[in-house]
Formats: sequence, structure tokens, C-alpha cells
Amino acid sequence: MWIWIIVFALFIVLEEAGYYLFNQYLYGSKYGNQLKWKKRMMTRLTLLRRN
Repeated sequence: MWIWIIVFALFIVLEEAGYYLFNQYLYGSKYGNQLKWKKRMMTRLTLLRRN
């Protein structure tokens, strides 16, 4: 009985890890996207202040 519980838990863990890695591959890291967004907003604000 315990072996089925362990197999099921490992399946869930591997499935979630695969889903996470696939999303990282498709969309990139969230930190990188946030950093890009902040840089873009800062450049736009500096351009508005200069004008």
C-alpha cells in the first residue's frame, strides 16, 4: 500500500516540476520580466520629465 502512495506522490512532484520548468522555458523568469518593466517605466518617466 505504501508503495502506491509514494509512487503517486512522486508522480505529482515530477508533474509539477515539469510544468514549472516548461513555463520558465516559455515565458522566462518573473524577476526578469519585472525588471524589464521597471526599466521601461523609468526611461519613460525620465523622458517625460525632460520634456
